[in-house]
Amino acid sequence: MPKKLMVTGRKATQKVYITHSGYPGGFKSKKYSMMMEQHPERIIEHAVSGMIPDNRLKDPRMLRLKVVAGDKNPYEDKFKTK
Repeated sequence: MPKKLMVTGRKATQKVYITHSGYPGGFKSKKYSMMMEQHPERIIEHAVSGMIPDNRLKDPRMLRLKVVAGDKNPYEDKFKTK
């Protein structure tokens, strides 16, 4: 997956993923490069989540999304071309 996932410009060094738990001191940030090493599939999940409208269908739609990091895909047999 890391070989196939590419970003343009200086995003690889400048992009930051930010979260906040709601508690004082609950601010967390993670750089793109660190996210790429630890959880590359979450980059795609975060991008798709941002494209889906925030309504009651968002959670079921995100559950249907399957992102696989690496060459071994457990769903490969379902999508074979004849």
